[in-house]
Amino acid sequence: AYGFFGVITFSRYPIIKADSIDYRNNETFNKGVYTDIKIGNDTVRIINIHLQSMSIRFKLQFNTIISQIDTACFRLKKGFQMRSSQIDTVLSVAKRSPYPTIICGDFNEMPYSAIYQKTKQNFKNAFEESGNGFGFTCNRFPWLLRIDHQFFSPDIDPIYCKTLSNSLSDHFPLEAGYVFRRRGG
Repeated sequence: AYGFFGVITFSRYPIIKADSIDYRNNETFNKGVYTDIKIGNDTVRIINIHLQSMSIRFKLQFNTIISQIDTACFRLKKGFQMRSSQIDTVLSVAKRSPYPTIICGDFNEMPYSAIYQKTKQNFKNAFEESGNGFGFTCNRFPWLLRIDHQFFSPDIDPIYCKTLSNSLSDHFPLEAGYVFRRRGG
């Protein structure tokens, strides 16, 4: 009955620093972490996030559809407002990073959303740059959504990005490979 909910970053490379990211005005359990990882002579900052969920589940009962739609609209609006504030906090942490940076995790946002576009102002999306197919990451109805993302700073190049199979979660994980750009050329 007891447990812990959060995000964590595992690494086979040495972790030289890690800290939590607490979202301003956070009314939920959503969090983020950043981890500075030493890879050879380079260091990369991984920002692993879980933004506010949409929390929408419909029951297909005709007599409750109107109240469900009203509730869903309220939750969509509240979720968007919370994710907007949360991504501002994440982007602030990323901006202060002294290292090439990867922002990854459960954004609960689709590629055409304002929050996604705000993130794309300074970061590229790994799936868009090196993935194939649709990259759907939602493992439940309405399935055809890409709401988990990996963004990277300009001093990193993606090699590949793919969605992995998974039956243990309501999300399909994303796997990506990256290389560092050599400084000075």
